[in-house]
Amino acid sequence: MAAELDAYEISYLCGGPDRAARAALVALCADGRAQISDEAPYRLVIVRRASLHLVERAVLDKIPSSGLPLKLVLRTTVDSAAVRQCAGTLLKKKLLRRSFRGWVGPSPAGEEERRRLAETPPDELVKQFAAEGVTALPEGPLRDALAALPPEQEFPIKLPKPGGGRGYDDRGGVYGGWGGMPPGGAVEGSHGASGP
Repeated sequence: MAAELDAYEISYLCGGPDRAARAALVALCADGRAQISDEAPYRLVIVRRASLHLVERAVLDKIPSSGLPLKLVLRTTVDSAAVRQCAGTLLKKKLLRRSFRGWVGPSPAGEEERRRLAETPPDELVKQFAAEGVTALPEGPLRDALAALPPEQEFPIKLPKPGGGRGYDDRGGVYGGWGGMPPGGAVEGSHGASGP
């Protein structure tokens, strides 16, 4: 199954939205598209604006040429539509399951995939980080910066409610906007109200 998952889906499955955002930093720093300062407070500076994935683009779009503090970059990326889309994809692939109240966590198939990834992590650095977290990184400023961050949010994770931005329908798709309705009608908590 891991061959069908990209690094950001693996990140979300193994470490939630925090790890998905952090994986983008690993990818950007690993190939020189971004640099991180050597000491705290850590700052991320973009060297080359080229993205290979929507989560990477979510990071790049937030950083001016002067750079931004690492914590701010991560906080805004965790809440991005690109990271929420990772959850939607995992719901669709039935690796995450959604409770009636909007909480998500790994399904039995997702738990099995997490175990498999822990036993035989991928070879590629970003996917290895996605599966294992900061311990997969070599010594250096990036590892130090990510290790200094607060712990990743653990499952179950509360997904946004419909009508207040972006949300998820029961089929794992993403819909958005003020009072946005998923295809086929209302979802729990949605009253179909239009926005401002």
